[in-house]
Amino acid sequence: MTRLRRLCALGGLAFGLFLGSDAAAQVADRSTRLARANEDFQRGDHANAWFGFWGLAREGVPAAQFNLGQFYREGIGIAADLGFARYWYAEAAAQGHAFAQYNLGLMYERGDGTTPDRVEAKAWYRRAAAQDVPGARTALERLERPERSKRSEITPRGRLNGLAEAAR
Repeated sequence: MTRLRRLCALGGLAFGLFLGSDAAAQVADRSTRLARANEDFQRGDHANAWFGFWGLAREGVPAAQFNLGQFYREGIGIAADLGFARYWYAEAAAQGHAFAQYNLGLMYERGDGTTPDRVEAKAWYRRAAAQDVPGARTALERLERPERSKRSEITPRGRLNGLAEAAR
């Protein structure tokens, strides 16, 4: 290897390490911001918590997207809006957030913020069940029964207490 190639290789390695450290710093920053938003929520400062989650959700952080879904679904410090709840759950669910997948299945099953869609509900429950979300297998079995499931059979498990803690 010529001296120039070695220098380029070392420069590329150093640049890769620089990018790696930058990415690590970004993850640490997001984790810190997520923790701060969770602390705001725990203190009852829902406005600051919402803004913290919103900024992170726009950056694609699944835990923050899930938490915004919770805010909109439950009307935490804002007007409840099932359409926005479904949107944020879908964003998190598409990235593999298990509880967002379950809640999205629940919303499609009930028709919360959307037209009821058993096929879509089963698809999201199936993904959540693969990640061992409590209640997902039961919900999936309920929908796979030949008779139409009754609304009264739908468990309130979709109302998960708390918010996502990790930036994943």
